[in-house]
Amino acid sequence: MLPLLACASFLAVACGVPISAADLTRTPQATPDSLGLSQVALASKAADPQSATGQRSAALAPALTAQPSLTPLSTPTTAAGTATDAAASATATPTPSGTPPTPTPTPDPSAMVSEALQVLNKYRADSGRPQLRLDPNLAAAAAAYAKVMGDNSWFTKTSDPHTGPDGSQPETRIARAGYAGRFLGEALAAGQATGRDVVYGWLNSPPHAAIILDANAVDVGVGYYYEPGDYYSSYWVLVTGAP
Repeated sequence: MLPLLACASFLAVACGVPISAADLTRTPQATPDSLGLSQVALASKAADPQSATGQRSAALAPALTAQPSLTPLSTPTTAAGTATDAAASATATPTPSGTPPTPTPTPDPSAMVSEALQVLNKYRADSGRPQLRLDPNLAAAAAAYAKVMGDNSWFTKTSDPHTGPDGSQPETRIARAGYAGRFLGEALAAGQATGRDVVYGWLNSPPHAAIILDANAVDVGVGYYYEPGDYYSSYWVLVTGAP
């Protein structure tokens, strides 16, 4: 499992300290390999009761590995066969070879978010906590910021993905979207291919699990954005609040 770097001020978790697999407690022990994930990034930010902005977190992005290129092999020909081969190639009709690759379907954001919410609320219920209600304003803020992260490859361009390219913070983004309640926490992720994968990835990290399982949380918004050709491709945002 890749080390996770995250901060949650109310948990007194130090910034920049890797969280090893041995430290992941109270949550399902799913690893990137067991979930079929080759690239994962997580980051969390919780509201600081003594600060309007809270503390910030960093996400560790895996390095890109260059793949070797392959050149086609050719079969040597003799001088005697050159003229014959040339004549044959001039009259031969080219035929397609192989089967065209099947295009990868674009994920449905609404289905991805629905799965994430279902898994999230089932885990809260199993843990004795009330289910979170989907707030349309929080959902709009989460979806908009997921797109921002995808459009800007934000996990690989900054050490603090919670601060947007425009300098915005989670508190300002949800207020801008029309949410009038209190900001409680924001969890970010990139590289997870399903709603189940991203929720279990968050639950396997104590700072992220604390945001999801916060007993004070009432409202939630989850956003998903797919950026084809990007290193992570899938970008996720979860934000919680209370009236």
